[in-house]
Amino acid sequence: MIRVYINYYGNTIEITSLCESVKISGSLTNVCRELEITLGYGVYNTNLPRVDLNAGTLIWATLDNAEIFRGKIIGDSLKTDNTLSFQAFDFAWYLKQNEVTFNFSNTTAEDATKTILDKIGVPYSYIYPTGIAINQLVAKKTAYDAIMELYTQVSKQTGQKFYLFADQGKILVTTVGGKTVPTIIRPCTNGLPNGNLLSFEYTETMENMVNRVEVYDSNNNLITTVDADSSVKNYYGLIQKNYTQEDGKDYNIVANGMLHNIDLDIKCQVVGNYNEFFMGSGVRVQIPWITKVQDVVMYITSDSSTWNIGTGTYIQDLTLSLEKTMDSKESTS
Repeated sequence: MIRVYINYYGNTIEITSLCESVKISGSLTNVCRELEITLGYGVYNTNLPRVDLNAGTLIWATLDNAEIFRGKIIGDSLKTDNTLSFQAFDFAWYLKQNEVTFNFSNTTAEDATKTILDKIGVPYSYIYPTGIAINQLVAKKTAYDAIMELYTQVSKQTGQKFYLFADQGKILVTTVGGKTVPTIIRPCTNGLPNGNLLSFEYTETMENMVNRVEVYDSNNNLITTVDADSSVKNYYGLIQKNYTQEDGKDYNIVANGMLHNIDLDIKCQVVGNYNEFFMGSGVRVQIPWITKVQDVVMYITSDSSTWNIGTGTYIQDLTLSLEKTMDSKESTS
């Protein structure tokens, strides 16, 4: 069961019974998770309570007694229909609000990240260890952009994709697809057991495809060419990009990381499963009517959970990608 609490003038108050709906959402491209709530508020109706939820109020939510959100109310809207709506963000929000400037020299991405977080006073519990030393100037960047710039440089060298989020007020940086959850997404119909897929929209595009990368040195001399499988080029046609070799990076790894197949995405609504269906996780998808996703692992790029308090229903909207992706940030300093 979902429960929502606030710190009201120093006291802990549960407001679940006042809520009409509770929505918690997040994505790989938005560092902070968002809590949205609509609740009854006695504007004209004196039978309804009046609980002031002002900007800056501490709020948290639990699911089956385990905390799933903790943050601050950022804004609210009071209407004459006796409803109060507000949005809150978890503590990763502060990474988007604070700017930093650092010139990191021969420093690992994890150590640089810890330095940035210490600077703005945001605690952390796990920062993915890379062991890769980086030289990077981050000037007048948000703390979030600075951290993602660092891990983008790591991604070029390892091929891994990274994301950042907050859990119980502390920051974590980890890899996309680092775990694949045990529950399979499959239709509720067609005689399949344990179905949880309520609806879906399947899309694919070759708009972002890259199947050849030419590598050049700093003097624009061709070093090598990296190709995708010949069957890919033969079927889709040649789509080529150029890459200039960077100091300290293996150009073969970087160039292979630039190769990109078709984008295959699914937007779907499923029976709620917050503990497993969470951005960054891998999940097995079995949709029997579409050949490419009859049985394949996809990656959750966004998740949105909605609880209707009155009816007790709980659903999730997910966006799934066939490829691992990250919120890449390139330095413009």
